[in-house]
Amino acid sequence: MKKQVFLAAGLLLASLGAQAQISLIPKAGVTLSSISYGDEANDQAAKVGFVGGIGVDIGIVENFFSVQPELLFIQKGEKYSAGGVETKATLNYLELPVLAKVSFGGELIKAYVNAGPSLSMGLTGKNKVEGGEMAGETDIRFGDPSNDGRRYLDSRFDFGLQFGGGVGIGIGPGAVLADVRYGLGLTDLTDANRSKNRAFAFTLGYAIPLSGK
Repeated sequence: MKKQVFLAAGLLLASLGAQAQISLIPKAGVTLSSISYGDEANDQAAKVGFVGGIGVDIGIVENFFSVQPELLFIQKGEKYSAGGVETKATLNYLELPVLAKVSFGGELIKAYVNAGPSLSMGLTGKNKVEGGEMAGETDIRFGDPSNDGRRYLDSRFDFGLQFGGGVGIGIGPGAVLADVRYGLGLTDLTDANRSKNRAFAFTLGYAIPLSGK
C-alpha cells in the first residue's frame, strides 16, 4: 500500500512538472537595512550587506502567474552614530520567502511584481563599535541573555512580508533578472522594545528553464 501511495505521488509530481514552466534562479546582490524602533526617532544610516541564494519559479498560468519559493543567505542590521561613536550591527539570516509573482510583457523583455511572506532564522551576528570606551567587535547572540557584555536578541526567528518587482531580459536559453525588494519584518527582535528588521534587497539573477511547454 505504501509503495502504491509513493508511486502515485511520484507520478503526480512528474505530471505537474511536465505541465508547469519551472525555472531555477541563482541570484546575488546587496542589501540596505535598518532596524525600526516604532515611534522612536534615531539617526540611522542604511547598513550595506550581502544577499545570495537560489529560487525556483513555478509557472501556474503560462507567462502570467507563478509561485517563487527561495532560499537565501541575507545580511540585515543597523548602523548609527551618536556622540562621535559609530555602531554597526550585522545580522546573518537564512531566509525562506514564498512569493506570488505576476509578469507582463513579451518574450524578450518582461516586467513583474511579486509579494508574499518570509521566514528567517538568525545564524550569527556581529556588533562593531568605533570610537569611545566601548570600541571593539563582539558577537551578537540570538535568544541568549547571558550577562557577558555581548548584545543579544530574544527572537531567532523573524516572520515578515516582502514586496517588490523587477525586469527580465531574455539572454540565451533563459533570462537575466534585475530584482528590487522590500522586506518588512513583523517580529520584535527584543522583548524590551518594538524593534523590527527593515531591508531593501537589490539582486541580479539568471532564470534557467528546467521544464515547460
